Amino acid sequence: MVWLNCQLSSISAISEAREDSDVDLLVEPASQRFSIFDLVRVRDLCRAILGIPADIHDYDGLRRLPEFRRRVGGDLVRVF
Repeated sequence: MVWLNCQLSSISAISEAREDSDVDLLVEPASQRFSIFDLVRVRDLCRAILGIPADIHDYDGLRRLPEFRRRVGGDLVRVF
């Protein structure tokens, strides 16, 4: 999979994160063929690599879900 953009919720990136915190990642896939199944595979891969809970969201979710946008929209740190 190729990614155009990946951002990390800043709560995961700063000292406010606690031992029981998870990682929230916002990804923008390069392919329009990216599906919910791909999103689940990326989430599982991140959880395995990081060893902590990870939630993966795509930019469409950010656009569609106002509550999610309010929660993380202003607190994103660009990873790449």
